[in-house]
Amino acid sequence: MELTTKNVLHPRQVAEITEQKAQLHGILNAPPHIRNQLQDNGAAVRKQVQDADALLRQAPEPFSAGEIDGAVNAERQLRESWLEGMPTHEEMRKNPPGAVDKNIAWNNKKKSDVLKWKNISRRLHASEIGGNAGNDVSNVEMYRPTEGSMSMDGAQITGKQYRLPPEGADLPTVFTDEDKETLEGIDPETASQLAIMDNDKRAKVKDFINNLTKVDGRTKRVWTEEQKAEQSAKMTAGRVAAAERKAAEKAAEEADKAPEAPQEE
Repeated sequence: MELTTKNVLHPRQVAEITEQKAQLHGILNAPPHIRNQLQDNGAAVRKQVQDADALLRQAPEPFSAGEIDGAVNAERQLRESWLEGMPTHEEMRKNPPGAVDKNIAWNNKKKSDVLKWKNISRRLHASEIGGNAGNDVSNVEMYRPTEGSMSMDGAQITGKQYRLPPEGADLPTVFTDEDKETLEGIDPETASQLAIMDNDKRAKVKDFINNLTKVDGRTKRVWTEEQKAEQSAKMTAGRVAAAERKAAEKAAEEADKAPEAPQEE
């Protein structure tokens, strides 16, 4: 199979020229009172028809049945060839140092392969064989790699960097406005630290909030048996401490009221 860089019209160009030619024939075949208004008896129009015919000779020629397999393989091989070293979407968009030189070098090296690929792709389209449809039938941008290995430091367009958690990591803990409001009412200091906590600590705070429930519009904690026992011990210790403190205060008060003993002379 002959691989040529000779220009072959894009399907869109073929359609436009064919439509223009039809309009020109419509003018030449118009009623006499319209044709008579044409300068030089329509010589200019006929010249335009001839030009259109010349252009249409560059329309992509369909492959024969025996050529299809070879054309499909050639299209794939050429595409794999010019994809090698092709600047990526990110590199073309952000333009880091060296991206322009990389693109020039790729164009100089792969221009011939790209032109051959375009011609085969358009002929395959004319043969109604796979590939991209419509305006993208021979569009290299449809295959341009997404990301490359060039450093984006110093890029003309920096863009935004998104750092996602590693694969397998727990989902980030998210607090609703209601969660934040509840936490602020219970522990304002912890609420103020949410933004700088790691995900493990945030998850523990979230679990704490999830163990709270609204009863008659007020926040009430749902206790586990272990939590109940721990809280009961704390309350008992508190009552004992309060009783001891009260007894001490009463003893001090009674001591203040007692009459002073007479001093010996």
